[in-house]
Amino acid sequence: MLKWKLVNVLIILDESLIALIFSIANDWFLRVLSACTQLGIDFDTYPVLFLGGGILLLRQFIRDDMFAAYEIIDNPCANAIGYEKMITLDSKRK
Repeated sequence: MLKWKLVNVLIILDESLIALIFSIANDWFLRVLSACTQLGIDFDTYPVLFLGGGILLLRQFIRDDMFAAYEIIDNPCANAIGYEKMITLDSKRK
């Protein structure tokens, strides 16, 4: 059993359910990478930036041999912070 505190709520999950969640997450991660490769994105050429709350689950699936260079920003609010900066800059231009 895993006890997980999420937004002040204690969640208790069975080990088999946790294993299923991580298996599905790994499959999804590999599918996204495959789709990007099929679209012509070359991970040996371009650096990759992982950010936001989802990376908290996916970071364990990232291997150094998958990318030439990558960075992980594991702040779950990173997307919101980026959007706020973008909106602020956009409003200053008007």
